[in-house]
Amino acid sequence: MFFVVPEVSRTIFAGDELNAEKVRREMREAINEIKNNTAKLAAGSDDFCPAPNKLCPWCDFRDLCPARP
Repeated sequence: MFFVVPEVSRTIFAGDELNAEKVRREMREAINEIKNNTAKLAAGSDDFCPAPNKLCPWCDFRDLCPARP
């Protein structure tokens, strides 16, 4: 499984390195990171400001986006 965002790339596991305990640990870490980021977003953190780019015209959320042109 891969999770890719600009400047972030994380490999949860590679097929030949499948280790159940490692996968569980990394999934728990990923879930905790999501929970922490969700809490930051709910608190109004500036870490999640929109970043307008060339893909904006195709975004499904552009009507809701505070950075829409």
